[in-house]
Amino acid sequence: MKKLALLITIMLFGINTFSQTPTLLRKQFNTWSLGGNFSLNQGDTDVQDNKTMFNDFPSGTGFGLSLSKQMSHFLGFNFNYNSGSINTTYNDVKFKTPYTQIDGRIKLSSVNGQILSNYRNTLLYTYVGLGMINYSVESNGETVKPKDWVRVFPVGVGGKIKLSGKSSLNLDLGYNFVNTDRFENKNVNYTSNDGFYSVNLGLQFNLGSKSNKTLEWDKPFDYYKPSQEHSVDTVVVINRNIDTLYLKFTPDETTAALLDALNKSEQEENNGLNKTVNFDYNKWKIKSVYFDYLDKLALDLTKGKIKNIVIDGYADIIGKESANVYVSQQRAESVKNYLVSKGVDVKKITIRYYGSQNPVSNDNTKNRRVEFKTK
Repeated sequence: MKKLALLITIMLFGINTFSQTPTLLRKQFNTWSLGGNFSLNQGDTDVQDNKTMFNDFPSGTGFGLSLSKQMSHFLGFNFNYNSGSINTTYNDVKFKTPYTQIDGRIKLSSVNGQILSNYRNTLLYTYVGLGMINYSVESNGETVKPKDWVRVFPVGVGGKIKLSGKSSLNLDLGYNFVNTDRFENKNVNYTSNDGFYSVNLGLQFNLGSKSNKTLEWDKPFDYYKPSQEHSVDTVVVINRNIDTLYLKFTPDETTAALLDALNKSEQEENNGLNKTVNFDYNKWKIKSVYFDYLDKLALDLTKGKIKNIVIDGYADIIGKESANVYVSQQRAESVKNYLVSKGVDVKKITIRYYGSQNPVSNDNTKNRRVEFKTK
């Protein structure tokens, strides 16, 4: 019953974490990691009294390796290899159970900053898994039970601390339900299957490009910041990694009214400069379809209708970010040079370039663009 209660508690914790964490779309994140750990084990078998079980802690040690894939901010999968031993004593006879364990685990974690808001580089997590364990039993240097494969069900809770952009320190308490009551080669009380506790301390190393964020350590709640530029109660979240639009409406305004107010505000602030110039993939040559618009813009600048202008260049998310920054710069430069060729004073033009940041759509063709703002 105690083992069942432990399993139920861990699963309820995981479900609660799942329900409280928002689902956001993933793009360019690092999602793979490698890890290693050292464990202190304590057997939970028929030959031990629950009251004195931990008197000889630890009754064994082990080590492990893991390969992890993060599917979202809160959900991940781990593939684990563990090896170690459990020592027990029965009627003054010592038994040793060496084992090798292979399993897969589903891990549910708190989103960075969701629970431990004052410790932004700390996560809590829980896991449940299924695998196989190969074990034998030795006594006085002799094998008294040959190797055998049985199912194992690992569960646990833990926490991790971010050490750097590429590494973290993990600490967790796990329990392994072993599908046999002969894990120590004795079947004394015939009460239940055996198992063992493990306290695991490990290091995890994130794989992938240095220019990408690590999905597990991303802070999505930092994106929920109301805009200070508009009077309407609107939150717009559009960044390089998450293409999700959040609109928080006031009770007395309809969706159409809010969007209309937002569009009018943007147009007024930019003197009507709400048109974008789009480009082909990895190109910065201006298409002829935009010549009329740019010619009118150049005329407004030379006549003083528009005093100064800012040109913002962007790219899509394909490829390395260093290349995307370069392409976005060339696009802004290309538009600036066109305006200067039409007689605009170069001092009236400021260019900025952002690579793949601030996408406006899931359609990459719309993200390969130049935008205009008044200075």
